[in-house]
Amino acid sequence: MAALSLMLGAWSTVPTAALAAPASDTAAALEYEATLSALSSLGITDQSTASRAGTQGDVPEVVASSAQIAESDGALRVDSGTGTVSITPSAPEGTLNRAGDLAVFSAEAGYDLVTAAIDGRPAAYAVMHDNTAPSRFAFDVAVDGQPAALQAVGDAIQILDPSGNVLNAIAPPWAVDANGEPVPTRYEVVGSSIIQVVDHVGFEYPVVADPRVACDAIFCTLEFTWAETFTASETALAAGTVLCGGATLLAPIPGVVFACSAYAVAFWVTAVQAKNQYDCVAMRINRVAPNLTPPFPVIYGDESPYCNPPRA
Repeated sequence: MAALSLMLGAWSTVPTAALAAPASDTAAALEYEATLSALSSLGITDQSTASRAGTQGDVPEVVASSAQIAESDGALRVDSGTGTVSITPSAPEGTLNRAGDLAVFSAEAGYDLVTAAIDGRPAAYAVMHDNTAPSRFAFDVAVDGQPAALQAVGDAIQILDPSGNVLNAIAPPWAVDANGEPVPTRYEVVGSSIIQVVDHVGFEYPVVADPRVACDAIFCTLEFTWAETFTASETALAAGTVLCGGATLLAPIPGVVFACSAYAVAFWVTAVQAKNQYDCVAMRINRVAPNLTPPFPVIYGDESPYCNPPRA
């Protein structure tokens, strides 16, 4: 699991009425459109819910209202059951523009930062357009308006409220270049900020990186990479080891009731199916009514850079 890096500074305050696409005849507009295009190539668009929803085996959609983009500052706000987690890009002064369920923070250094409340997968993104972009991208995290406490768990990060309770988590990072090649990336924690470090120089631009929130108001999702899916497909024992290793990230979150070893066989069977179709396996956990909807394995598509299956 990886980390996000910190750049100090503040975005200019933007009135709600100003959250619109920039004028089409400016350099900023070209970069803005390039950012939307780079995200769209990965299936990240305001219409992605319609394009992905509902097919059997997909990660089920969550209630749309559990994640929202704040009109005032573009922060991603995620209802996490007992508190609201907010994630706000931190960078030198720039402009904030809105594209449906995406908020794009544009700077003048060859990159944009994005918050997204779409497709049941609330996330932030860093989009690097050329090698003038920095390698460290910072996101400030708060719980109910107060700075969050953050702690690393492997490559992921747990989000704690001021009392020390784990409310949510940031899934392990990924980054990918324009050719779909994985780009080295990791997280760092600086106070209440997550820093994603992306070693993008030498790769094909644009490069996109993503810190994702693991839980919404109803479900928590554990996504596993192709390598983990392949290992889990070998035996039920291997599947249980992979699943229980990942489950440590979510175990302290209120409502997560998950005896991972009890689901090893179901996870193994689903991992075999996922591997055979060059997809990856994930586990969904209902944090609101775990007795009514027990945890269940699902398959998520190879379009996800985090899955990263081998190419045919």
